[in-house]
Amino acid sequence: MSLATKHNTLIPGLGEMSELIRKKNWARTPIGTPDQWPQSLLTSLSILLYGKFPMLLMWGPELICFYNDAFRPSLGSDGKHPSILGQPAEKAWAEVWHIIKPLLDQVLTGGESIWQEDQLVPIFRNGKIEEAYWTFSYSAVLDESAEIAGVLVTCSETTAKINLVKELEASIREVSQGEHIRGRMAAIVESSDDAIISKTFEGIVTSWNKSAERIFGYTPEEMIGQSITKLIPDDRLDEEPKIIEGLKQGKRFDHFETKRITKNKQILDISLTISPVRDASGKLIGAAKIARDITAQKQTEKLVKASEEKFRLLADSMPQFVWTGDEYGNLNYINKKVQTYSGLTLAQIEADGWLQFIHPEDLEENIKRWQRAKLTGEEFLLEHRFRRHDGVFRWYLSRAVPQKDERGKITMWVGTSTDIDDIKKHEQQKDDFIRIASHELKTPVTTIKGYVQLLLDLHKDQKESPVASSLNKVYKQVNKLTKLIADLLDLTRIETGRLQLDRHHYPLSRIIDEVITDIGPTGGRHRIEVLLLDDPIVYVDKERFEQVLVNLITNAVKYSPNAEKVILKVERQDQQALISLTDFGIGIAADDAEKIFERFYRVEGKDEKKFPGFGIGLFIVREIVELHDGKVWVASELKKGSTFYVSLPVN
Repeated sequence: MSLATKHNTLIPGLGEMSELIRKKNWARTPIGTPDQWPQSLLTSLSILLYGKFPMLLMWGPELICFYNDAFRPSLGSDGKHPSILGQPAEKAWAEVWHIIKPLLDQVLTGGESIWQEDQLVPIFRNGKIEEAYWTFSYSAVLDESAEIAGVLVTCSETTAKINLVKELEASIREVSQGEHIRGRMAAIVESSDDAIISKTFEGIVTSWNKSAERIFGYTPEEMIGQSITKLIPDDRLDEEPKIIEGLKQGKRFDHFETKRITKNKQILDISLTISPVRDASGKLIGAAKIARDITAQKQTEKLVKASEEKFRLLADSMPQFVWTGDEYGNLNYINKKVQTYSGLTLAQIEADGWLQFIHPEDLEENIKRWQRAKLTGEEFLLEHRFRRHDGVFRWYLSRAVPQKDERGKITMWVGTSTDIDDIKKHEQQKDDFIRIASHELKTPVTTIKGYVQLLLDLHKDQKESPVASSLNKVYKQVNKLTKLIADLLDLTRIETGRLQLDRHHYPLSRIIDEVITDIGPTGGRHRIEVLLLDDPIVYVDKERFEQVLVNLITNAVKYSPNAEKVILKVERQDQQALISLTDFGIGIAADDAEKIFERFYRVEGKDEKKFPGFGIGLFIVREIVELHDGKVWVASELKKGSTFYVSLPVN
């Protein structure tokens, strides 16, 4: 893979900014090329580039700038796009650095999140400095060592809304001076989906648009000249004097949520933006209101809240840990079982997450799998240990499933952790029993084998006699039993991490020749056809690797009873020795091919019942190969046969 291709695979997304990031020569920037970037930056970029909300990321000591397609329109034309991509923030935002630097410092030094609404932050775009208003948040982004490495800005431009309010206030001032509303005022007021109302400080309505009529049911003739209290329910009448007092002090009310009553006595949930209005001399003369009907939104919120309460009631009654996270995996709910088990408060768990009570030996794997799940959108699945409030660790099986919208975008994560400590202990007891039983069986079986060999020697001149024939059958069964005991012992060594290797350098052809000689006649009509396209030197435990080849060859013969041969091929690919063993037997279904290397896995089916076994041979093969830093896999088709592949590093 070329360096350019590798860089392309690291940057996700199909949009304009994904392509620009992939094409940029990052070697000239302080953060270097993408293959040098930390996983935390790559994960942050994945969130940024797949996000539909405008986002800007500033990374590293120089605060190098990245932004997504949704942020791109805010930059206009003939301005910052695409020049600020990869630039330090101080250079990219020079004209407003005095405004944003104090905000960045708050985040970078204290980890404080910043939220501001309708903030004036001018921007150079369209060939000039433009006044622009923004609602935005600044949040810290952490690296692998949990240190603050950057700042993520999510924002929405509100310039149009602010300009609307200014236009409305200006137009109302014109009305107060006796001027007629035409042109601009009519266009603004009558085209709005929100109710736009003006009133005096005495609460007398002076203007009323079409949306006000649609929302509240009153015509302009019914409202202009009337008191605004006509819309206010009795239990809300105390709001009006407080609003008037605030307006007289020049205060503005943004997104003030309240109740209002319609002509047909329906109670509505309303969001109000209320601004004081001045005349040409600057004197306060009244107020302008933008009223938005949020009744449907509030009803939805109630339904969601009721649904959440039912979910919490169900989750809190479950013996498992249950949790949910936002689209980025940040915890936003855990059930009471987690708090009871850990002894930690909800605030402690939400602040510091799961890692604080996961066993130290499981931390690295936990972090690696969780990061991969978030990056790829795959299910998270892991067995790990959680510390109980008394310091005892118990095994849990944790699963987290991403919930996605119709476009495949992750909207949230739902996770559970189930206590499997007793199951793990039972498995350990079973493994201990197998280990002890295998050791206890090994001595008498070896003794039996020795006596059978002695008897065979005594009857070597009577090969056709019933006694010799019976002894040969006994000898074959004793060999099968010996192999089974050896496999069970290997299984327990693997499970306890005690399978040791004695590795040396060997030509692969030497190992194969000795294996085929030791196997001897395969039984039946099979022959082993060896294709030696290369003879690489491998660094292996010879005895263990011979065990791998014997297992694969005997399986190939066993599962192709009607074939005449199996093909063993050796070749070299780059720095790998590739061994393939092809049979022409019953084959393996695709679903089973993914599982046959698992411990105790047995393929189900009428054909497979003809071939007894415990399902541990291929598991041992995989473990031995992986201990040699190699890989093993299978390609197969039902009724046509299978090819098993083993790759090993060449030394």
